[in-house]
Amino acid sequence: MKKTLGVIAAAVVMLILSAPAQADTITFDGLQNVEPILNFYNGGLGGAGSGPGPNFGVTFSSNAVSAELQEATLIFSLDLPAL
Repeated sequence: MKKTLGVIAAAVVMLILSAPAQADTITFDGLQNVEPILNFYNGGLGGAGSGPGPNFGVTFSSNAVSAELQEATLIFSLDLPAL
């Protein structure tokens, strides 16, 4: 009986320790538009000096850049021939 309880206790501890950690979200806030991300999410700076960012232990290659998408409004005039 003692051995069985020990095995169950060990299994419970293993399950608790192997549970996934809380997920963090990377939003790219704090970086300039088209700025290389680099070590910003490793507690460092982005390519244009933004930061220091949060330390999530994540780095990006030099060709990874932040991109800000904005809604565009087109304004144009149309000259129609007189009827």
